[in-house]
Amino acid sequence: MQAVLVLSNQMPLSFRCSRSDEIADTLRYIPGSSLSGGLAASHSRLCPLRKEEFARFFTSGKIHFGNLYPANFESKELDGDTLPVRSLPATSRSCKRFSGFRFNADHDDEERHGVSDHLILWTLFALNNKTNTQVLEASETCSYQIDNKNCGESITPFNDGFYRHGYTPEAMGISKIPIRVLTRTGISRARHAVSESILYNLEVLEENQKFQGTLHCEDESLWDAFASFLETASEQELIYLGNSRTRGLGKLRVTYKEKIDRDDEMPEQIKQRVITFSEKLKETARTYNLNAPHSLYIPVTLESEVILRDALMRHQTAITRVYLERKWGLSGMEPVCQFVTTRRVMGWNALAKLPRADDVAMAMGSVFLFGYNGAADDRLWKILSDIQGQGIGERREHGFGRVVIADSFHTEVNER
Repeated sequence: MQAVLVLSNQMPLSFRCSRSDEIADTLRYIPGSSLSGGLAASHSRLCPLRKEEFARFFTSGKIHFGNLYPANFESKELDGDTLPVRSLPATSRSCKRFSGFRFNADHDDEERHGVSDHLILWTLFALNNKTNTQVLEASETCSYQIDNKNCGESITPFNDGFYRHGYTPEAMGISKIPIRVLTRTGISRARHAVSESILYNLEVLEENQKFQGTLHCEDESLWDAFASFLETASEQELIYLGNSRTRGLGKLRVTYKEKIDRDDEMPEQIKQRVITFSEKLKETARTYNLNAPHSLYIPVTLESEVILRDALMRHQTAITRVYLERKWGLSGMEPVCQFVTTRRVMGWNALAKLPRADDVAMAMGSVFLFGYNGAADDRLWKILSDIQGQGIGERREHGFGRVVIADSFHTEVNER
């Protein structure tokens, strides 16, 4: 079962992107690993003798802690704690000068020329030997109409942020992520006063923001017990996450928690999304007189970072055909194109008081497109449903490995 969790930070938050002293940047979201570690520390302070309950919550793998993404939406059409917040796919594009979703632009008194998804266009370019540039020409400049003329500005990637799809088809917007930089001095452990020559900056997420994510629990009874712990820990102000907690940062409280009933992981729903995407791609191919030889096209969009290793335990930077065959028994998947970046994942083991070994992960928002010519039977849809429902790769209990099969973003978003 799944549950939605919403936290609000009463103090600034910091989740450092690097161990380097020269880089002060913070992540723009709450990682699932930090959520798990912070709540485990809260449980140890609140219930030090309930070791069996601690194991059920945090070490048994029965609860998967997802990332919490910023959910700061001002529009009423986007204000709903049960509406999921997702990272923008790497295939989304917008006007270089006036970027952003057009929804509610007039109300915000901003000029925004809309967002479009270019996965289908780039897939057709890849399928036709990367020689026919006609399909890409329409996506090079902004076609937003100003005084009956195209804007004409360049189209650039628009994939740095988190969005929410509201209650109506046109309601889609980006979450605000207020940040600022704090300047601090070092403290001498011997003199308990300011240390000379130690002055540093720390980028933080500002206080009074909302962060939303999902938890996967083994059963409802486990969720009921965990929800009770969350409520008590929040009331007693024991939830602290992130870096610099002893310097006045990291305090949060629970503002919403509830079981949710989502059917987007059901095989029938995934089947419909795959067919819709494939039909739109083939329709676009006919428009440009291009080839689309596969019977189905299946995009896989990463909702969080994914850590994959091959048989020799080397980090992978792509979802490969070999992996799908070996792990899921899914043959006939031919990689067509991919939009992927990588990120070094760091961590801290609070019990051992040592840093975790770094991992190389495929970044959230990355997109992989596969062509499929096999049998489109119930087995295919069941496997795809399991991939989305269970996730892929390592450390899924800490929020890694979450994917969406045939995300509707790729077919619905075309505001240009």
